[in-house]
Amino acid sequence: MASRSSTNLFDWAYGGLLDIPCTPRALPRVMTVPGIISDVDSYSNDDDSYSSSSACRERKIVVANMLPLHAKRDPETKKWRFTLDEDSILLQLKDGFSSESEVVYVGSLKAEIDASEQEEVAQKLLEEFNCVPTFLPSDLQKKFYLGFCKQQLWPLFHYMLPMCPDHGDRFDRSLWQAYVSANKIFADKVMEVINPEDDCVWVHDYHLMVLPTFLRKRYYRVKLGFFLHSPFPSSEIYRTLPVRDEILRGLLNCDLIGFHTFDYARHFLSCCSRMLGLDYESKRGHIGLDYFGRTVYIKILPVGVHMGRLEFVLNLPDTTAKIKEIQEQYKGKKLILGIDDMDIFKGISLKFLALEQLLQQNSELQGNIVLVQIINPARGSGKDVQEAKSETYLTARRINEAYGSPNYEPVVLIDRHVPQYEKTAYYAVAECCIVNAVRDGMNLVPYKYIVCRQGTPPMNEALGVTADSPQTSMLVVSEFIGCSPSLSGAIRVNPWDIDAVADALNSAITMPKSEKQLRHEKHYRYVSSHDVAYWARSFAQDLDRACRDHYSKRCWGIGLGLRFRVVSLSPNFRKLSIDHIVSAYKRTSRRAIFLDYDGTVIPEASIIKAPSPEVLALMNSLCKDPKNTVFIVSGRGRTSLSDWFASCETLGIAAEHGYFLRKGVMGRSLWAAALIVLVMFGGVSSAATTAPAKIVGGFFSNAASAFMKWLWSLKATTKTAVSGRPVMKFESGFNVETVFDGSKLGIEPYSVEVLPSGELLILDSANSNLYRISSSLSLYSRPKLVAGSSDGYPGHVDGRTREARMNHPKGFTVDDGGNIYVADTMNMAIRKISDAGVTTIAGGKLGRGGSHVDGPSEDAKFSDDFDVVYIGSSCSLLVIDRGNQAIREIQLHFDDCAYQYGSGFPLGIAMLVGAGFFGYMLALLQRRVGTIVSSQNDQEPMKTSIPPSSYQKPLKPVRPPLIPTEDEQEKHEEGFFGSLGKLLVNAGASGMEILGAIFPGFRKKHLNYQYQSQQQQKYSNSWPVQDSYVIPDEDEPPSIETRTPTPRKTYPFMAKDAETIQQLRQSRVFSNGWDNLQQQQQQQQKQPQQHYHRYQSSTPNTIYEQSSENTTEVVFGAVQEQDGKGEAVVIKPIDYGAPLFNHHSFGSRINPNGYSYTHGYY
Repeated sequence: MASRSSTNLFDWAYGGLLDIPCTPRALPRVMTVPGIISDVDSYSNDDDSYSSSSACRERKIVVANMLPLHAKRDPETKKWRFTLDEDSILLQLKDGFSSESEVVYVGSLKAEIDASEQEEVAQKLLEEFNCVPTFLPSDLQKKFYLGFCKQQLWPLFHYMLPMCPDHGDRFDRSLWQAYVSANKIFADKVMEVINPEDDCVWVHDYHLMVLPTFLRKRYYRVKLGFFLHSPFPSSEIYRTLPVRDEILRGLLNCDLIGFHTFDYARHFLSCCSRMLGLDYESKRGHIGLDYFGRTVYIKILPVGVHMGRLEFVLNLPDTTAKIKEIQEQYKGKKLILGIDDMDIFKGISLKFLALEQLLQQNSELQGNIVLVQIINPARGSGKDVQEAKSETYLTARRINEAYGSPNYEPVVLIDRHVPQYEKTAYYAVAECCIVNAVRDGMNLVPYKYIVCRQGTPPMNEALGVTADSPQTSMLVVSEFIGCSPSLSGAIRVNPWDIDAVADALNSAITMPKSEKQLRHEKHYRYVSSHDVAYWARSFAQDLDRACRDHYSKRCWGIGLGLRFRVVSLSPNFRKLSIDHIVSAYKRTSRRAIFLDYDGTVIPEASIIKAPSPEVLALMNSLCKDPKNTVFIVSGRGRTSLSDWFASCETLGIAAEHGYFLRKGVMGRSLWAAALIVLVMFGGVSSAATTAPAKIVGGFFSNAASAFMKWLWSLKATTKTAVSGRPVMKFESGFNVETVFDGSKLGIEPYSVEVLPSGELLILDSANSNLYRISSSLSLYSRPKLVAGSSDGYPGHVDGRTREARMNHPKGFTVDDGGNIYVADTMNMAIRKISDAGVTTIAGGKLGRGGSHVDGPSEDAKFSDDFDVVYIGSSCSLLVIDRGNQAIREIQLHFDDCAYQYGSGFPLGIAMLVGAGFFGYMLALLQRRVGTIVSSQNDQEPMKTSIPPSSYQKPLKPVRPPLIPTEDEQEKHEEGFFGSLGKLLVNAGASGMEILGAIFPGFRKKHLNYQYQSQQQQKYSNSWPVQDSYVIPDEDEPPSIETRTPTPRKTYPFMAKDAETIQQLRQSRVFSNGWDNLQQQQQQQQKQPQQHYHRYQSSTPNTIYEQSSENTTEVVFGAVQEQDGKGEAVVIKPIDYGAPLFNHHSFGSRINPNGYSYTHGYY
C-alpha cells in the first residue's frame, strides 16, 4: 500500500504517468487516455527534439483550469462546436504581448468530452484555436475542482476555517491526491508543447499551485511565472492547512509570483518566513526570496479590464435599446446596481440590510431609489451556497414588503443568465454601483462600471447625449476586495458595518454632481491606462527579467516528490569528485579531517544516536594513520560523545560546538583541564565585563549557555537563525527622534535628496513613487506625490508626472536646474523628471544583447543594480553600474546645467565692472585732490591785477581747436580694447597712488618734465589743464641780472643747437597711459605733418632748467652759445618771480604715475 506521506506523491500520483516519456513540442498525437501520451520515444531533454527551435518564434504558454472557449454540440451533426469566450481574461491578455509572440493555451474544457472524441477534439482545438485541452476523468475532475479546490482551498483562502462539520469540510487526503494528480496531467500537457529554452509558461490561479514543481523537475531553467487571482490568507490561517509546505514549495519553484495587492504578497512572504525559514528582501527595486540560490521575485499588480471589448459592447444596437428601456422603466428613480456571483463571500444579504437601514432612516428616499441586484450563477455547489441564496431571497422579499408598493420594489433581483449587452446597459444607467463582498480577490465590476459610465461617441449619439455633457459615477466598495486600493475616489466601507454602508449609499446618492464628475474622471484615467493588456505586458517583462540569469548559474535538482527544488550556484562551483579527493589524500603527508556528527557520521533522522560499529571501525582506521588528525565536531554534550567514541583513543572531539575540546589519548584529563581553564576564564571575563554581583556566575553561566545552545540546536521546528551579540562603543550626547512616520501614510522612505529650493525629495522604492516635502519635517508633514502611482503600481510609463509609472527605483539625483534623474532599476532605465513631465533618457529596452551596452541612449543597456550621481562641473551623469562593475557617464544637455551659470556668471561680470568703475572714479578723485594740494604747495599766488608789459603782443592760445582744419587729420575714436587698457592702466596708477599715500617710502623722487605744446595736444592728461600761451617772437627778451640762484628753482637758458634741444625734449617725453602709447606711435608715423606751436628760427631757443650748480651767481636772460661757450647778453635786470611773467605757466602737476613734476610751455 502506498504511503500517505506527501513526500512521495510525485512518484505515484495518478498511476504510472511519471514513467511515460514526454513528447517534444510537436503534436503528432495528443493524449486522449491517461497514461498514453505519444508514440515519440525521444526524451524531451534530447537536443534533436529542439534542433529547429531557433527558427520558431517565442511563445507564451498560458496554463489555467479552464480554456477560454465555449463548447456546444451541434444537434444536427452531433459534432462539437467551439467559440472563443471574449469575456475571458485569458483571451484578453493576448493584447499585452507583441505581435511576434504566439500564445498557446493549456486547460480543461467546460464540457465533458467522450474518450472516443478526445483526440479529434484536441487536434481541432490546436489547429483552430491554438489550445491544448487536458481531459480529466470525470471522477478526478470532481475531486480536483469541486472537492479540493472549492471545498478546501477556496474557503481557506477566504479566511474560512472548518471549525466544525457544519462550517466546511475537513481535510481529506484523497482530495489532495486528486489535486496533485490533476496538476501532473496539466504539467504533462505543457511538456508536450514547450520549448524550454525560449518559451515562457504562465500558470494562473490556485487550481494549479503544485504544477510548477513538476515542470521545474523536468526543466531546470524553464521560464515559469504564476499569478494568484484569489486572496492569499494570513499566516495564522494558512498554517492550518496540512499540506502547507508542499504548496509553498510548489509556488517557490516559479521565477515570478504575482498578486493583486501588497497585502496578499505580504501574507505569502510571512508564510514563507514562518514555515520554511526563508527571508525576503527588497533589493534593487524588487521583492525577492532567496530559495536555494535562486531568487524568486514577487510582483504586485492588479488585473484590468479590456477597454476594446467593453467599448464594442457599448456600441451594439442591442445595448442602446436596452439602455433606453431601463431608463424608461426606472424613470424618476435613482438606480443602484450590484452584480455578484452567488457566493457566501459576496455579501449580498449584507448589502440588502444596508439598503433597508437607508430606507428606514431616510423616508424621503422611499419610492425614489431602486437596487438592481444581478446574480451570476454559482461556481460551486454546496450547503453554504444554498443557505446564502435562501437568505438573499428572504431579505429581498422582506424589504419589498415593508417599503414597496404595487408599482415599486426597492430591491429587484435578477437571478438568471444575463447577456453581456444587458449587463453593460445596467452599468451605463446606474448612478451608483456597490460591491459589498466580505472577501474577494480582485472583482472587476467597479472597473467595468466606470468604463460604461464614460460611454462612447456612437452610444452617446444614439442616446442623444451631447459630447460636452459631463460624465459621472459613484462607487461604494468593500475594503476587503482587491480593487479597493486602486479606487481612491470610491467610498470604502466595512461590509459588516451596516450603518456605515447605509451612510455611504446616502452620500453617494446625494453627492454634488461636480464632485461625482471629479471622482469619475480620476477613476477613468486609471482604469483606461491600466487595462488587461498593460497588466499582461508588465508581467511578461518582469518574467523576462527574472529569468535572464538562468544560464549564468549551475543548477542541481535535489529532493523527492513535492519537496523537489533546484539548487542554483555560481558557475565556478563544482561538485567534489571522489577520484580527486582520493588522489589528493594520497599525495599529502599531513591531513586534517573534521566530521560533523549529526547528518554526516550518522543520519540526521536516525532514532538511535549512538554510532554504529561500522562507524567506529572507520574512525579507528582513519585515526591509526599517523598522517591524519581526525576531529568529530558536534553540538552534543561531551559526556555522551566521550562514551560513544571511547574506543577511538586518538580521535579528537569538539563537543557543544567547540565549547569543550578533547584531543587524543589524554581523554577525560583534558576535559578536566578544559574545565579549569573555563572556570578561570569565566571569572576573569565576568570581572572585566560585568558588575561585581555577577562574578559568581563565571563558569556556571557559561556552562549553562553552552547547554542551552545545545538544546536549541535539537529543536527541529525552529527556522530562525541566532545572531551573535555585536561589540559596540556608544558616544553620548545624541538624540534620535522620528520626524516623519511613513507607516501612517503608506510610504516607505528609501532615500532622501535635497532640492535647490531647500525642499526634500523622498524616494519610496517599494511603491515606485517619488514625493516632495518641506524641509521642516514633523509628524504632521504631508508629502506631495511628484511621480508615480498613489496606489503603488509599478510600470514603465512616461508622460505627465501623475500618470507616469516607475518600477521600484533605487536611486535618484538632482541637477542645478531642479531636474530629477531616477535610476529605474527594474526597468533598467534612467528617467528624467522635469516640469515638462517624465521621460526616459537612457536604457529601458530589454533583449538578449546583454546588460552592458554603451552607445546612443536609446540603445544603451544597464544591469538591474545601478545608481546615478550628478556632476555639475562636467554637466554629466555618472552611472554606478554595480551589476556590471563599471562606472559609466552620460553627457547632459547644457540647458539642464545652465542654471548654475545663469545665476553666477552675470553677477560676477557685474561685480567686476562695478569694482573697476568704482576704482576708476576713486583714482580720478584722488588725482584731483592731489592736484589741488600740490598747486597750493608748489605754486606762488597768482595776481591778475598787473597789466601786461608794453612789449608784449596779445597772447595766442596753443590748445588745439575743437574743430580740426582741413590740413589736419581728425582724431580716431579709440576702440573697446583701447578703452579697456586705459581703464586697467589708470586703475594701476590709482593703486600706486594709494600705496604712496600710505607708505611714503614707495614714492619716487620728483621728476620735472617739460612739455611741448604738441605734447599737450597729443598726450592729454585725464584731468583738463589751463590754456597755455607763448611770447611772440618779435618781442625782445628781458635783460639779465646776476644774482644768487635759488636751489631747486627753475631757470631759463638759451641754446642755439636745435638738435641738442630736440634730443633733450625726446629724452623727457612722458607717456601717461595706454592711449599715449598709441598716440606716440601715430606721432612717429605722422611726424612730417605735425604742426608745432613753437617758434623755430635761427634765434636762440629758451630752455627752462632747474639750478643744480653750487654757484654764487647766475646769468639771467638770453644766453648765446658761441663755440660751446655761453655768453650773457646783458639787459636790464628783471624779476621773474613777478606776476608779470606768470603767463609762462610754471607749476607743479601730478603725473599719472603718482610723481610730481614741473613743466613749462615755450
